[in-house]
Amino acid sequence: MDPREILKFCIDRGLLLDEEILNLFSETTDTESVKLIIEKLKSSTQRRIITKETFEQNKERVGEFFLTLPEENQKKLEKLKIKLGLHIEISKEISSSTQQMSEEPTGVKVLSKAPSFKKKAGVEDLVKNFRDRFCEMKYILQDHSELDSPISINKLTMKRQGISIIGIVSDKRVTKNGNMLLEVEDLTGSVRILINSNKPELYEKAEDIALDAVLGFKGFGDKEILFANDIIFPDSMLPERKKSPVEEYAL
Repeated sequence: MDPREILKFCIDRGLLLDEEILNLFSETTDTESVKLIIEKLKSSTQRRIITKETFEQNKERVGEFFLTLPEENQKKLEKLKIKLGLHIEISKEISSSTQQMSEEPTGVKVLSKAPSFKKKAGVEDLVKNFRDRFCEMKYILQDHSELDSPISINKLTMKRQGISIIGIVSDKRVTKNGNMLLEVEDLTGSVRILINSNKPELYEKAEDIALDAVLGFKGFGDKEILFANDIIFPDSMLPERKKSPVEEYAL
């Protein structure tokens, strides 16, 4: 569609289109249907400036405008509807199918759900989230027998010895010699941890480490650097796996 034709149509009717909407209209081939929708939107809202927000605030009305078009024209404008965020028909289908699913008998009960937060998150919330996550993962890792009495990073000394620590990975890089070097922190300090490439199994394990992961490390070293012999991930320890006699599904 030639955008100049739409612009002229709008100017003749005392309307202005923002650039985003004009570009969306230009991608369609059904000029007459677009003109009709603009005309109806103007009559319905009495607005002189049409933006994407105008469509979002009048979803139901615009959806009805689309439904008044011939079926063939509706198909031509399907992509435009999606880009405008008009998922009215899709939502109805989803709602209908959800209702059907809810009517089916099931043995699954939702015992709790994540709370909704109305407060806008700030820096303090982010810091608290990381601290809480670290403490929770630390609690899980402390149950692993592979970690022998893990200590806080600020308690490391210059004396080389066997060490176990729990920390969050803040940096990860490969050295010139091909070894992996991690920067690991806890609530008391930070330390560098080296994973030697001569230990292929351990190195392969380290390649899966993501930044901000909370892990346990066992090795030999001092407050300057720790040479890792093992990496412990915070897998849950389940002494007994619970099973259901019937097959159930949850989303």
